[in-house]
Amino acid sequence: MSLDPSLSMTWFTLQTAPQGLDVILTECGVLYSRSEAQIIDGFTAFNSADFDAAFIERMDRRMKLSQSSGKDFFLILPPSQRVTSSLMLRSLSRPRLRVKYSPFLAIRNWGSEFFIRERLRIVNVDDSAVILKHQANCCAELGYVDILAQVAEPKEAVATIMKLRPDVVTMDIQMPGMTGVEVVKDLLAVKHFKIVVISSLGLDEGSQVFDALNAGAFDYLQKPVAEHRGQFTADFGEKLLTTAEARPRITPLKHRTGPPLSPISSTPQAAKQAWVLPPNHRLLWCLGASTGGTQALTEILTGLPAMIPPTIIVQHIPPVFSKAFAMSLPPIASDPVSTICFVKLRKFKATQ
Repeated sequence: MSLDPSLSMTWFTLQTAPQGLDVILTECGVLYSRSEAQIIDGFTAFNSADFDAAFIERMDRRMKLSQSSGKDFFLILPPSQRVTSSLMLRSLSRPRLRVKYSPFLAIRNWGSEFFIRERLRIVNVDDSAVILKHQANCCAELGYVDILAQVAEPKEAVATIMKLRPDVVTMDIQMPGMTGVEVVKDLLAVKHFKIVVISSLGLDEGSQVFDALNAGAFDYLQKPVAEHRGQFTADFGEKLLTTAEARPRITPLKHRTGPPLSPISSTPQAAKQAWVLPPNHRLLWCLGASTGGTQALTEILTGLPAMIPPTIIVQHIPPVFSKAFAMSLPPIASDPVSTICFVKLRKFKATQ
């Protein structure tokens, strides 16, 4: 992600850091110092593109400061910088500098101490021992993920997750005694946990996955098949990172924000009834969303009036899910028989 400019390239101490600082970064870097008492007392975060010769020069000057005497310095970079950084740092003789590589960073300011962590912590929920073992192998291969617990019994999942407070939860859908949708609802009724649904993506399961997304799960991933298990590891890591850095949605989007197109009531239903499509219009609406955008699209579509201009929606979605997504759109409140809109599906390849 692109680092918040207010945090980028600034050396923060316990006295100057924002109060209550609690951020998760991916594909960024951090340099921090640790005192002889093993307390992190200063840091700077930066975009990976800012790691260059000028940055190394500034880092060297900081390590030479008198107040840095006796301190250890830690430089954490994304793995994509491993080769470049090794070449750039080989001429720097700083025995108290340690370099680590991880695409994940958690930075928190609690009380009188910083906490900086480069390991992403997750809990897996799945009743299949084979899938849990495969996820453990994926995490070992990724190299930056710690599994806090693997839960096969969904009724135990909520208590385990509440106790361990992971960065991300992976959730199966079809489980005995309790579905993943029910677990997601129970979890998010208590705290905003970041959840990735991992499903077989069968057509009979598609609606339940969207139920989980509408309940607050962030994203989904297809369970691996034998011939694609290598690709699953890469996709698994990407989903974990994008979900970990996602910001919780404070209030759902119910209808159009910003200046109204015409004087309308403040209620969403009245807004849908009040707006009228101008005659002889030449309007075309376009919406685009990535894999985590189905919930946002559902909220936007259900907040629109009955008559809207021709609308093009580009949604990154697995092929088996496209029909399930269209069918998951709820009915118009005034006409429960009809659907919210007519959806024409066209599938595109990556090169189109």
